Amino acid sequence: MSGRSSIRANGKAPDDDPLPAEGAGADGALARFAERWAPGFSGSAGPATSAS
Repeated sequence: MSGRSSIRANGKAPDDDPLPAEGAGADGALARFAERWAPGFSGSAGPATSAS
């Protein structure tokens, strides 16, 4: 990626990148997702509850 931040102050999603000529496979897709989108997600799924 061109060093741009995945998080936008105006809430706009990053511009589309052109599709590569060849596929990267599942591992490549997950790595690209993590690089581009994961920084904008919350680290919490909600309040923790205690197990009884």
